[in-house]
Amino acid sequence: IWKVQGSCEEIYSIIDNSVDTCRWWPAVWLRAEVLEPGQESGLGRKTKFLTKGWLPYLIRWTGETIEKIPNQKIRLKATGDFDGEGIWT
Repeated sequence: IWKVQGSCEEIYSIIDNSVDTCRWWPAVWLRAEVLEPGQESGLGRKTKFLTKGWLPYLIRWTGETIEKIPNQKIRLKATGDFDGEGIWT
């Protein structure tokens, strides 16, 4: 769980721009490439990521936006080096 200062609108717009993750957290998000843009709302967008954590290895995965509630929630389905979901509220 991370807590960030800012309005819901500000934080939502940052998280909703998957390619921009490399700019706001470059130590973890190394590369992000949109594979499919999805609907105009961004629902169904598929983004290919290269990330890393504290351990010395790279993680290659794809995130698909499967739920969006503007300024409230984004849910991704993750596949690749790990499978699961990420929820931002």
